Amino acid sequence: MAGIKITDLAALSVAEATDYLCIVDVSDTSQSPAGTTKKIELGNVVESGTWTPTFDGVDGACSNPIAENAMYSKVGNIVTCTIYGTVGLDFTSTSEGHFTTSLPIGTSGNSTRGIANYETKYNVNGSVYNDKISFQSDLTTDIGENGFYVMFQYEID
Repeated sequence: MAGIKITDLAALSVAEATDYLCIVDVSDTSQSPAGTTKKIELGNVVESGTWTPTFDGVDGACSNPIAENAMYSKVGNIVTCTIYGTVGLDFTSTSEGHFTTSLPIGTSGNSTRGIANYETKYNVNGSVYNDKISFQSDLTTDIGENGFYVMFQYEID
């Protein structure tokens, strides 16, 4: 294949995670001062899919979190996740509730950050820190079960 330009090669319509990409590793100058041409599997660069999160550590105003849909994408070492589900909230005796979630790709770091939204309850605020999803409200009349949406990112080792 020497002498053939990449632009002259046949196009691939759908790539698999185990397919290879051509990359120039600029930290390796053994082939040229500009870098060394190498291969890398697509799955090591980009990955996406669904997962079934498990919830535990449920406390405070939260009860019975259930994931209905959970998706993730990984680009390099950054993972972006979304979870849509339901959770019961009862702020009559406390202003906060929490639960933890599993992650689709494991990490030993604690760098997860994101937002959480509780549908139809505009005075409920949410956040994600590490693997903990939290909801807060100062109104003691916020009671009920409804949908929540969570989006967060973290770095894998």
